[in-house]
Amino acid sequence: MVKHNQPAGVGMMPCTTELGTYVRARRLELDLRQVQLAKRAKLRQQDITRCERGARKYFSERQLLRLAKALRVDPEELRKRMPKKFVAQIRTEVRKLISSRRTELGLSFSAFAKKMKMTRVVAKQLETRPNPTIGYGLARRLASALDLDVSVFAPFVVKERKQTTSMLGQLVRSRRKELGLSGRALAQKLGVTHQQVNHIELGKCSLCENDAMIQRLAEALGLDVSRLQAVRPVRKRKYERDSGTLGGFLAAKRLALHLTQGELGRLVGISGGMVSQIESNRARVSAVLIEKVAKALECEIPTDLVLPLSRGNRKPRCHAERPTPLGMFLSMRRIELGLIQKQVAERAGITPPYIAMIERGRVHKPRRRTLEKLAKALECEIPAGLNPKPSEIPASHHPVPKKKGEATREAHKIRRLLLEKQSEGYTVCLRKGDEVVELEPFE
Repeated sequence: MVKHNQPAGVGMMPCTTELGTYVRARRLELDLRQVQLAKRAKLRQQDITRCERGARKYFSERQLLRLAKALRVDPEELRKRMPKKFVAQIRTEVRKLISSRRTELGLSFSAFAKKMKMTRVVAKQLETRPNPTIGYGLARRLASALDLDVSVFAPFVVKERKQTTSMLGQLVRSRRKELGLSGRALAQKLGVTHQQVNHIELGKCSLCENDAMIQRLAEALGLDVSRLQAVRPVRKRKYERDSGTLGGFLAAKRLALHLTQGELGRLVGISGGMVSQIESNRARVSAVLIEKVAKALECEIPTDLVLPLSRGNRKPRCHAERPTPLGMFLSMRRIELGLIQKQVAERAGITPPYIAMIERGRVHKPRRRTLEKLAKALECEIPAGLNPKPSEIPASHHPVPKKKGEATREAHKIRRLLLEKQSEGYTVCLRKGDEVVELEPFE
């Protein structure tokens, strides 16, 4: 135990700092104990002890003035013996902007932190951290606390990972950053998903025909609708629409009614992809479907557009599939009556596939009986010149002569089949018209 009657300076540990050495030397000159000096300087004894040992190197300005007064020295003598503090340098532009604006407004760190609703330490870190970017939420809070427009912080918000080449996407992204809106915040304003906003900015969703979304974007971003429409790309079509074709005619009528392909498909009862194929002349269109489309579009479709385009723009696979004059005549007459191939087949007593083959040109010379049935079913007379002569039939439709020995091989094949059936107990008969002849068993 240290006795109180001992002189000052007995049993002390050595000093390790210049400030501690000077304070101790001056205290001993005044013959003061640490308790007495602490009482005069309105400090704790532990503060004096730690200073003289080197554990405490700094004092605040108020503490430094009181300590200098107690030691009867100039405060500058103490200040110059304190080591220099490391002050974080403001490296990035956004940090410089925050620091200069705060100084301009005369805000201390405490007042700035109170406006930002954060601790003083965190508020100070906004000016010292080396990160060159800030988030959208922080940009809005800084703009409010520093009395600045949020667009001032637009160049410093988080950079997007994917760059866009779409003019519409660039305009939406730049305006969104000026307003301090994140992609999710803009999506909430539009009532869509975050992914859809991302697709708009990257050009994956060009909105070339979506006027409603353009209007909603203009309202959410505070832009003029004409400005967004000016940078909206024109839709590139894989297949051009010719106004003189069935597809071009239907597309013009649909656009005049401000309908999308999906909406027209729902009215007709088909998919939007099917509507796209019809408008690009890549789909075969039946008479029933044409009637439904005409009813949905509230128009009359010219008859001369139906036949050439009901097969689409596809090239024929071979010469045999090119429509013949007879097939074109029958198809035109059937469409005029508003009949489908199945209805004509029921009237004429012929199978629908056979009528389809005649119209497509796969059957070049039907029988006279067949033509009579078709004329009766279609309520017209078929010109005789439409039925081609044998010399006009393509070579692909002429019967191919059988090779030598092929008929014999087929006869042997039939004979083996008949023998197998007779051996199984079947009775083999030949029929010609109404006459039926039973064959004798083969030996």
